[in-house]
This record gives sequence, structure tokens and C-alpha cells, in this order.
Amino acid sequence: MTFGGYLDAFRTVPSATSLLATNAGGGPTAVSLTAGSYTTQSLATHMAARLNAVRTGGTWTVTVSTGSSGTGLVTINCTGGAWALDFTTAAAGTVMGFVGNIGSGSVAVTGTQNARGLWLPDCPPQIGMDPKMAPKVTDSRGTESPSGLITTYKGTSKYVHKELSYSHVAQARVVKAYETTTYASLQSWLDDTQYNDGHTWFSVGSAFLAYRDNGGTDTILGYELNTNTGPTYGWGFSPAVSDISEHVSRSDANWNGMWAVKFPRLVSRG
Repeated sequence: MTFGGYLDAFRTVPSATSLLATNAGGGPTAVSLTAGSYTTQSLATHMAARLNAVRTGGTWTVTVSTGSSGTGLVTINCTGGAWALDFTTAAAGTVMGFVGNIGSGSVAVTGTQNARGLWLPDCPPQIGMDPKMAPKVTDSRGTESPSGLITTYKGTSKYVHKELSYSHVAQARVVKAYETTTYASLQSWLDDTQYNDGHTWFSVGSAFLAYRDNGGTDTILGYELNTNTGPTYGWGFSPAVSDISEHVSRSDANWNGMWAVKFPRLVSRG
């Protein structure tokens, strides 16, 4: 049995990022991507939209494999005949798990590496509050007078979830040395998204979206925010993740095959 749910970090697409697309309608045609902040899922949607807007003559799709049978791989296709895609900006390909350009072909092409910034633990998450909630925390303060009058002063607010954990995560999805798909482990995810020691489109402490499987559908953590689309700015770890050994331990003290992963506190500005 496999389980849905994943973490998907934001990455910054720089200006002048482009692709070179060819399909049955013609080409090669330069396709620019809009600079901005994207998760794997939103970048896939944006990439498909830009390809369809600029290189017509077929329908382009860019899909990310998640869910209970998810692989973490991205698939690109274009209907209508032979097509090809060059990642003029190489990082636009590597961030989606493609090594090199995609030569002419008429069938869907799937990347060979796990999409960067995407971690699929294949284990049900546990969290302190209902996952659909965005628990509000404020710095409101109050005083109490000698006569019992209480005066409370309004503060600023944020959203906090505590104790996001995964009890049994397979070794290959935690330990880089045992990856069966390159960049599929938690170690690789932390290198990219929290330490800025991997793909250059991520930052130190990159924010992320968290999803859990809810009846076969991946539902976002903090679903109730922004008309049920989740937190615009994602979640961040507080305190920062600086030592993996503080967050990862063996599920069984005498076996390396399964690992428990815990993140004590997630914070969002909504």
C-alpha cells in the first residue's frame, strides 16, 4: 500500500528564463516563463500555459505525479504529432527533473529525476490540530487592574501548526545514499529547500506547501485560508531546520529500513 501527501517548496524563477518548443504546428519557438515564486505544481501549470499560448498547433501538458501512487516525476507531452523541447535555461529543466533537452517524439516524456523541492514521504502525516485548520496565534497582551478590570490590547497574528510527523518513512525517501530516484530523499529536499546547497532557484529556508491524503485526494495543510486554497505564502519551519538528526530517528532503534520524521513547528503569515 502507498500513501499520498507531500511537501512542495517554493522556488524563484528568474527573469529571462526560456524554453525552445517545436511541435506539429511549427517551431522551434522561444517560450519565456514569467519570473516569480512557484511550487512544483504551480510551475507545471504555468509552463503548460505558456507553451500553449506561444507554440500553438497542439495541446501541451505538464503534469506532476503525486497522490497515493505518486513517483515525484514530471511528464511533458504535446498532442498532434512529433514535438521537442529545449531547456534554453537549463535550470528550468533540472528543477523539474529533466537532464538535458527533450528530443523530437510523439509520446509523453517523463523526467528521470525527482522534481526538485518535492518530497513524497509515502507515509500518512500526523499533526497536532485538524489539518484543514490554520490555527491563529497572536501577540495580544492584557493587563489586570487591582479591582479586576482586564484590558486586552490587539496584536498581530500568524498561523501555527505543531508536530507535523511521519512515523514510518522508507529509508530511500529519507537517506540520500539509498535513493532509488535521484533527489527523492528528505536529505536532498533539505539541501535544496532549507540549506541552499542544491538547486540555485531555492533559498535558505524556502517556504513550502504541505499536503495530506484525504480520501484519495491530496488536501493542503491550512485549507481554510484564502477561500480554501491554503496559505498564499506557504509554511516555514520555526526554528529553522539546522540539524537533520533533531528531526529524523529510526522507527525501530535496531533497523535502518524505516525512519520517523518530525517537524515541531510550522509557521505561516497566511
